[in-house]
Amino acid sequence: MKRVYSINILIFILSCSLLSQSCTFSKQTYNIPSLPQTGGVVSTEFSDCSSQVKILNEARSSFKNKKYIKALNKASEVIKKPCSTEHYIQALEIIGDIFLQRNEIINGFRFYCEAIENSKSTSQKSRIVKKMVFITSQKKSDEFFSLLSEIRSVEIQGAVIYETGLRNFQEGKDALAMKLLNRFIENFKDHDQIPNAEAIVKIIQERYAFYPNRIGVLLPLSGFYKIAGERALQAINHAVNEVNKSNPNKSFRLFIKDTESDPHYVSQRVKELNQEKVACIIGPMITAKPAAIESNRLKIPMITMTQQAGIPQIGDYIFRNFLTPHMQIESSLIYFIEHFGFTNFAILYPDEKYGQAFKNAFEEIIPYYKCNITDTVYYKPGQTDFSEQITRLIHGYKKLNEEGQFVEINSDEKILKNKRYRAKVNFDVLFIPDSPSMLAMIAPQLRYHDIDQIMLMGTNIWNSKKLLKMANGYIQQAVFPDGFYQEKDSEKVRAFVSSFQHVNGHKPEYIEAEAYDTALMIMNSLLLPHVRSRKDLALALASINFKGGVTCPVSFNESGDAIKNLNLFTFKDDKIVLLNPCEN
Repeated sequence: MKRVYSINILIFILSCSLLSQSCTFSKQTYNIPSLPQTGGVVSTEFSDCSSQVKILNEARSSFKNKKYIKALNKASEVIKKPCSTEHYIQALEIIGDIFLQRNEIINGFRFYCEAIENSKSTSQKSRIVKKMVFITSQKKSDEFFSLLSEIRSVEIQGAVIYETGLRNFQEGKDALAMKLLNRFIENFKDHDQIPNAEAIVKIIQERYAFYPNRIGVLLPLSGFYKIAGERALQAINHAVNEVNKSNPNKSFRLFIKDTESDPHYVSQRVKELNQEKVACIIGPMITAKPAAIESNRLKIPMITMTQQAGIPQIGDYIFRNFLTPHMQIESSLIYFIEHFGFTNFAILYPDEKYGQAFKNAFEEIIPYYKCNITDTVYYKPGQTDFSEQITRLIHGYKKLNEEGQFVEINSDEKILKNKRYRAKVNFDVLFIPDSPSMLAMIAPQLRYHDIDQIMLMGTNIWNSKKLLKMANGYIQQAVFPDGFYQEKDSEKVRAFVSSFQHVNGHKPEYIEAEAYDTALMIMNSLLLPHVRSRKDLALALASINFKGGVTCPVSFNESGDAIKNLNLFTFKDDKIVLLNPCEN
């Protein structure tokens, strides 16, 4: 097949591009001059080939030193009047390298194609094929096969398909590797790489073979977090037993591994679950990062139950269904803005991991709602006297006058014991991300320092009847979120609480409810007719909008993090009252 064009046009257009002038060649394609068929020796201009060898060496040296225009000019001299087929091939390869360096990979690929079509050297072909595969391995399937059509030789087509499939396999791009290698096996039955291609396909098939009724569970069943792990496992078992009763023909089985609350063991436990060919993994709770990295590497869908930052972002197969600082803060924040129009908030937090995580999340979220953080004050863990911190929140005082109104006092006016005062603060809501026992000490001291016209905002750990006993008179109308409400007016919730208590001897709390819903979500997805692989399951979870559970409805954002509106609660008299329910 003839390929003719003026080499001078190519030089002009390419030179413009290399000089970053207005003329470019990024959207153009070029024909390549064919090698004249004269027994391999073409030009009579050169008395011998040594001068052309020198020209090619100069082209390579210029290319190495990034003098691409000079390299192109030298290589083009040879292409116009090559003294041999070998010199023609070498010049084509150099121009292909220039295009590749300029990220003009389609034109580079075409020059490589012409070079390899004329080559008789096995080592030369192998080198050029590697360059072609570098290009094809960056392309999607349809783009790859479009490039493949540029190759005239069936032998070279097969080599490029195989080598590209192999490279994708080595880079962990198993889906594309499988497609290319199957195409290779089907169309190049006599190729000497067929046994290797079949072996790779078998490895990939075994890697992703799974049983759709097998669910892995990765929880701390010993060690410091044993109680939390056991509670979650009770709920997962409860969900599986319920679903199996209604689907006896496809009974789900749990394969349970103990993380021992130790990050050193958890990656191995994921590998063990992969050997059991589980469809997915529920957990872990504490040692999430190493488990998620390994699970994503093996392409096993995993729904973690952790607050640890950055876990779902590890990969497309990793999800999180658990309360996070961001989720809790947003639920409360939206309530204060929509119901009261509040825009000014302050943070009083313990200087330890839990407090810092919530403080950081609050600072990240607040700009999106066009609100302000007026004061941020920390205290030491275990502290009991908060006078210094509370004083930093106060910006003056007002006094109660004879008409019963609070009025400004002069800056030099003394505070008298027999007068009633109110502290001036710049915020409407004070966020205190700490335990019930710490809040029970802080809240009375806020009142002692005359801060009494604000609302308190907390986290789910405020959902405690012990807190009511310790600080009832100081926390009325405080607001906090939680993901589960045992007494919710819902038939699903009532049935779950009753049956769980009957089987396990205690009422379920948030961890049990979230584990139960996570198991239901996974089983419902595995029962879908189009879910035939782990990848199908990951895609089904990524697009889910699950409303069939006992916690709040859940979907997942692009990174795999749960999206939820939470239940909001407050303290009223001696009770914890549902203030703003989520819908499920």
